[in-house]
Amino acid sequence: MELNALSHVHIAYDPHRRRIELKEGEALFHVAKDAQRPFEVATPNAVVRAIGTTFNVYHRRADTRVAVVDGRVQVLGQTQAVALGANEAADVEARGHVVRETPVAPQKATAWTQRRLIFEETPLVRVVQEFNLYNTSQLSIDAVSEHAVFGDNHAALLGSLRPAAGGAGKLDPAELRKQRIWASGSTARAAKLDSVARGILWT
Repeated sequence: MELNALSHVHIAYDPHRRRIELKEGEALFHVAKDAQRPFEVATPNAVVRAIGTTFNVYHRRADTRVAVVDGRVQVLGQTQAVALGANEAADVEARGHVVRETPVAPQKATAWTQRRLIFEETPLVRVVQEFNLYNTSQLSIDAVSEHAVFGDNHAALLGSLRPAAGGAGKLDPAELRKQRIWASGSTARAAKLDSVARGILWT
């Protein structure tokens, strides 16, 4: 098990099952096969069951996201159960409804294990929230940009970011350059972002 920043888990193993409760945060699980002791991860609104697989579980605020790197898992919400295979993902909403999303790139789901953040068509407010989890230099956004989404106009979006402390002045791109963030929906967008916004793409 690999834990992401600000994550909290409770481990409960017994002779009949292996159970981990992810109270908050994110974790990548590498599960050894043991049919006699099923492995499950529980969040406040979902349960993920597996026998032998590698999968990522993200739970912050009210939602849970499950992404499978290899093998198969079963995701149980309040009202339904969904089976996922390799390169598949699902979101479990606050009320327990499971929404399948396919395909998903494993390198995107597990980028945090390599100290990278990858955003694709993600609300800017969510990008800032994620960035602030990992950095002592906190960001804030202009009120008018709270509903913006990372897409083609990266320069305008970056222009709305401000250092949280004091809120004065625009964020120095050199400060962002220290972080490994991929804010892109495609290679073309990444290239445009790198040339216009002076390098928020680092691999």
